[in-house]
Amino acid sequence: MRGLRVVFVGLLALGLVAVAQAPAPKPAVFRTLGGWDNPPAYHGNPFAPGGVGAAKDYIWGMLFGYDVFKGEFWPYLGTDFEETPEAITVHLRKDIKWEDGTPFTSKDVRTSFYIAGGAWTWSHIWKYTEEIETPDDYTVVFRWSVPSILVRIQALTEWIMTPHHIYEKWLPAAEELVKLRQEMWAKEEAGEDVTELKKTIEEKTTAFKDSLAEYKPEKPMGYGPFRLKSVTADEMVLEKSPTFWAADKVAVDEVRMYKFTTNELAWAMFIAGEVDLEKPATPPAVVEAITTAQPKIKHIPVPDFASFCVAMNLTRYPFSEKDFRKALAYIIDRDKVRKIALYYGSTVEYPTGLLPSVFDAWVSPDLKKELNPYPVDLAKAEELLKGLGMTKGPDGFWVSPEGKPLEFEIIGRAGYTDWVIAAEEIARQLTDFGIKTTPKVIPGEVFGPTLVAQDYDMTIEFGVFAKLHPVQGFKRLYMPEEWIAKISGFDPKVTGRAGETVDLSKLVEELMVTPDPAKQKEIVAELAWCTNEYLPVIEFLEKNAQFFVCDGVRVTGWPYGDELMNKFGWNWRVGSVKWLFDGTLKPVP
Repeated sequence: MRGLRVVFVGLLALGLVAVAQAPAPKPAVFRTLGGWDNPPAYHGNPFAPGGVGAAKDYIWGMLFGYDVFKGEFWPYLGTDFEETPEAITVHLRKDIKWEDGTPFTSKDVRTSFYIAGGAWTWSHIWKYTEEIETPDDYTVVFRWSVPSILVRIQALTEWIMTPHHIYEKWLPAAEELVKLRQEMWAKEEAGEDVTELKKTIEEKTTAFKDSLAEYKPEKPMGYGPFRLKSVTADEMVLEKSPTFWAADKVAVDEVRMYKFTTNELAWAMFIAGEVDLEKPATPPAVVEAITTAQPKIKHIPVPDFASFCVAMNLTRYPFSEKDFRKALAYIIDRDKVRKIALYYGSTVEYPTGLLPSVFDAWVSPDLKKELNPYPVDLAKAEELLKGLGMTKGPDGFWVSPEGKPLEFEIIGRAGYTDWVIAAEEIARQLTDFGIKTTPKVIPGEVFGPTLVAQDYDMTIEFGVFAKLHPVQGFKRLYMPEEWIAKISGFDPKVTGRAGETVDLSKLVEELMVTPDPAKQKEIVAELAWCTNEYLPVIEFLEKNAQFFVCDGVRVTGWPYGDELMNKFGWNWRVGSVKWLFDGTLKPVP
């Protein structure tokens, strides 16, 4: 036996005997979906077209996470903060490093806000912020010019994604642009002419953005739990970062993201069991198909604090007529549209710019009596149209006072299945009433430009976003730089609840800086009443984000209940990334 052992060892030394090697352990993988520009357009600069994409959520973070249900912050890059009416002082972690080993300091926070302020204007921050100070490497002071109920939260929850040691050369130009915008806002408030100043700002902004866009690193520079490993047209792979401050707690080795192009693709991926987390809008039959095919997938609807609406081109007749918009509101069966387009949403009972989930918290019983719920009432719709001089022809279709047929298009964005279905159902209801309406699907890349150019009649859009406070939603409707105001052309100067002239954009600005809760309610009441009366959009449902969570195939440990609800309800990826880096989510053995 000893001789055989000696021979075996000798053969092994000569490489003539093969020894089975234990296979390398497979990496623990978390799978989801996301969006990004295809290479070679893809790059790592978030301030230029083609930059970063869905990697953002895993490589960067914010000063604090926010539990919108409890109104509480939780530490992320910041450990704690102190607050006075004039300022918030934030203390940073001292163990954060960028991927290249450079320590993360207060300069990175300040540079992030200024570069973004130059490239994206970030008026919601800088319009109310005098300066961001860095008294030492781990202290950041937001000094307010005017304290704002919303900006306080936004400042603490913005993404910090700009390494000072890389973007420092653009900082002086960004600081100049921010100061110029602050000067412009002050002069506008004082009623001064800012035409030339605006021209200067536009020229400098263009030059700044062009210069910034020339920087196109292959990959973004992060400090988070993961770093970008590779990206193709179909797949993005992130690997655990060794420089992350809690790398020892990150139990997942890789995040693999597949390109999210349509809801149908997402459904197919879940049915195949290939994805651990995503939130495609999904009808009940498909929910059943997914959970039947994959019993370890849970379907969890969570408030998303956003509404769907019919947005209209108010620069075009007859949408420019308030009574025509009211007629549409009486024709459209909002509850039926909700059941067909987004079954798991909540029907908007009172179109007011307030989400159903917060309606009762802001609307008094007396105000509610003044609001119009716009029930389905075809006789009332006919009365309003006749009052506008419109008539119904022998073919059953309505014509304008000049005899022109009322024929319109309502567009939906390709890939947004719920929007497309809503457009089709609303078109059917209007056509059945006698207003010929054709649904039309627009590719995503031209959808936004079409709306900005006001080359449309009606569209399905997000009405309001109000995750932090109702003022967010009213900003979107009435502030000229915000999306719905920009695409609709609505004139915010209206006759208010008491018969006086009201500038709704000014009222939103007042709400932004009103700390007193009672006064806030008064302003919200006026905004809600005016929204209900003038219908700049027709909201039909509040969206519930439909999360599909795969538990027990690749990862497990999802914290169901309030913890999941509260993190997902505000920023779902922030919640899921937190659970990946704090050890809550673990690979299945």
